Parts: sequence; C-alpha cells; structure tokens
Amino acid sequence: MAEAGTPEELARLAVDSLRQVRRPSQQQQSAANMSRRRFICVQTNSIIVAVLTLLTVGAVTLSRITDFKEFLFSFISEILSSEKNHTTFPKNLSLSL
Repeated sequence: MAEAGTPEELARLAVDSLRQVRRPSQQQQSAANMSRRRFICVQTNSIIVAVLTLLTVGAVTLSRITDFKEFLFSFISEILSSEKNHTTFPKNLSLSL
C-alpha cells in the first residue's frame, strides 16, 4: 500500500470517492426514496385540504341561499351598479367657490 499523502494515495482516494458518487449506497437510495415519499405525502395532504375547504365553502354558501336566481341576479346587479357609480358624476354635486 502507498504511504499516506503520496500522489498515488491521493489519486486512489479521489478515484474511490468518484466511484462512490457514481454508485450511491443503499442508504443514500433509501433516503432519496423516503424524501420522495414525504414530498408526495405532503402534496397529497395539501390537495385534500384544498378540496375539503372548497367543498365546505360551497356547502355553506349554498345552504344560505334561498333562491339561486335572486342570488345570481342581485350579485350581477351589484356589479353593474358599482360600475355605473364609478363612471358618472353624482346628480346632487354642487360646486361652491
């Protein structure tokens, strides 16, 4: 075996470390798989929470609406009236100098 610190020993150590990088150990592979599993689990939980939130908001909204047409048209009329108020001057505008 070559002495520690010699160019041959340093070259052998470099080649060994490159081989280890190219062929990951079983422990490194299992850690990567665990990380993928954790990522998938977190993403799945996020999607489930988002879907349940949307369903809850939709159910609460629909339970409070007595007449769907009234709800829809009152919403549209509010939008139209707010647009009108922003585009015209008030009728009782008085300018005092």
